[in-house]
Parts: sequence; structure tokens; C-alpha cells
Amino acid sequence: MFTGRDMYLSNHGRIIVTLFSIYNIVDEKGKEKYDMGEVLRWLTESILYPTNLLPSKRLQWFPIDANKARLRFNYKGLSLFFKITFNEIGEISEMETKRYMGNENLEAWIIKAS
Repeated sequence: MFTGRDMYLSNHGRIIVTLFSIYNIVDEKGKEKYDMGEVLRWLTESILYPTNLLPSKRLQWFPIDANKARLRFNYKGLSLFFKITFNEIGEISEMETKRYMGNENLEAWIIKAS
């Protein structure tokens, strides 16, 4: 019934939700929380494209302990952080950050990879 589309175009995030692919229920853009949310989503999906997570000028890794690291990503004025947990063979098993849920609240956002 509902279709949701996330996008990050021209340095801005946007989310569109439609009913039956005809009626726009949500069409939000132009706020930093949408920019941040879409870049966070891209980073989490980067598990599927590991070269996106290689250290660079924008992306740095900082060890926490033997199984955890902090990932910092800076892009176009956004500074984003994840706590990354690795399994026993070095694969990412969990990513945790804060993300806007609703209009004003930053809440824990946890992605579990399996």
C-alpha cells in the first residue's frame, strides 16, 4: 500500500512516502535532519559496498576495544558518528548512532547485520 523513497540529491536529503504509488503522504526535504538521515542510511548500506568504508579524508576509524570502533564521517558540513561492533571474524555485526525519529527527537538507531 505504501511506498517510501529515500534520496540524497544535490547535497540534500529527501523522503517521499506515497499511498498506492499515487498519493503523496510525506514529501519532506530542505532540513538538516533529512540531510543527516539520508547520509546515515547511505553509510549503513555501505556494509554491502565495503570500499565505501575505507579510511579517507572524510571517513576515519578510531578503536574503542578489540571488537568495537568509532566511525566518523564528515561531509558538506555534516559530522556523523557510528559505534561499530565486529564479530569474531572481523565482519561488521552492528552499527549504532543517533538519528532523528519524528520531528525533533534524536534517538538510538541500531542496525544489526546478519
